[in-house]
Amino acid sequence: MTKEKILTKRFVFSASSVAALREKYADQSTTEDLPRRPTRIEALSALIWSRFVAVTHGMADPRRVYTILHAVNLSIRMDPPLTENYFGNIVRFAITTPSMDADFGWGKPIWVGSASLPFKNLIVVMDSSGTNGGIEAWINLMEEDLGKFQGDKELLSFVSPT
Repeated sequence: MTKEKILTKRFVFSASSVAALREKYADQSTTEDLPRRPTRIEALSALIWSRFVAVTHGMADPRRVYTILHAVNLSIRMDPPLTENYFGNIVRFAITTPSMDADFGWGKPIWVGSASLPFKNLIVVMDSSGTNGGIEAWINLMEEDLGKFQGDKELLSFVSPT
């Protein structure tokens, strides 16, 4: 928890924007016939992190190890899927602590995140109900960082008007 002023902003990415991001971050160096395309979340995570670093001038501490934590709703991935009104949650956390020497072609893989909204540097990503395949991201940042972030032209080129 922090006593700093944290703001939350909702960004919506249409299905076509997400598809464009997947193509942008596709690994063209694979030896297979088709390049490896990142998942929708991987591509969006790469965009959000790269733009955050760009607007904050890469102020991340290079000696600090950052962790990526993705919560995955497994109830819709079951075979057969659980009904929409199923009571309870079936969630699995996918945790990655990347090597600071791995680049993956997307830049240094560093992420800052926590588990609930009062924390700073948190991004919650979910399917967007009104965009038919789109994604929305709720981004919590310190007030000064969010001001810079939400004005980034490259980020805004992928954000849908809401």
